[in-house]
Amino acid sequence: MPDLHLPEPQHPIGVIGVIFEARPDALVQIASLCIKSGNAAILKGGSEAKLTNRALFESIKEAFCKLLSLRIYLYSLKPEVM
Repeated sequence: MPDLHLPEPQHPIGVIGVIFEARPDALVQIASLCIKSGNAAILKGGSEAKLTNRALFESIKEAFCKLLSLRIYLYSLKPEVM
């Protein structure tokens, strides 16, 4: 049946919240999946990779969110312990 075309519907879940530790590559992978599926994302990375996560987050946000009007947030409310 070469004329049969089955569309693949895309229905976003809404908001995806993910907590991950010191794996900055996880931020890129999760953000990519959320962007592709049209979901908003709240990401919480470990404090060990805080600066790397911030740099990756800002790059992704600048590149995709303005273009596609998507929302991703990097949650970092935990106070620093001195």
